[in-house]
Parts: sequence; C-alpha cells; structure tokens
Amino acid sequence: MIHSLGPRWALTGPFMTSILGAGGNPGGYERMQKHLGPAFHEWIVDMRANEVEYDDATDRRLVEMVEAAMGWVDTDVLQRERNEVLAEGLRARAEKRGLMYVDRKRE
Repeated sequence: MIHSLGPRWALTGPFMTSILGAGGNPGGYERMQKHLGPAFHEWIVDMRANEVEYDDATDRRLVEMVEAAMGWVDTDVLQRERNEVLAEGLRARAEKRGLMYVDRKRE
C-alpha cells in the first residue's frame, strides 16, 4: 500500500481515486464498477469459500509471523519519521485547492 493505492487514497480517498483511475467524471465510478465489479464479486465468493477458522493457534501464528517479519524495526525511529512525513504531506495537501474538495460537501 505504501507504493500503490495508499498514497493516492491518502490524497483523494478511495472513491475519487477510483473515479480518476477510470477516466474521471462524468461516470468515472460507474465505469470503474462495471470494469472491476465482476472481479470484486469473484473475490468475495473466493474469500467465503476459503474462510479461515480463527482460533488461539491462528492468533499465535499470525503474531509469530509478523514479529519475525517486522521485529527488527526500530519503532521509535519509524514513528518519528512517519509523523514528520505525514505532517509535511498534510501541509503540502492544504496548499492544493483541487485536493481540498475532499474536505467540502457539494454546495
């Protein structure tokens, strides 16, 4: 998500990102939904068919896997740098009038 949809969603949100990705208005979201809707449906069907039993053993395994993958991270440094970049991004976003539509309702 940090190299793909995440930055776009942070700036314009998931719905407007989809609208822009489908060619913009008018009808951008509808085009996106018609194009990806069938795949979304299949994804939901597949998730239901492959539902995982969540129990204490699964919980422990997930914790072990995440800790093995991420346990080396210095979270103090990560948190400080994340907050700095986030603050810089929010300042930059506030300067862009076109992006600010997300914060306003249609009048």
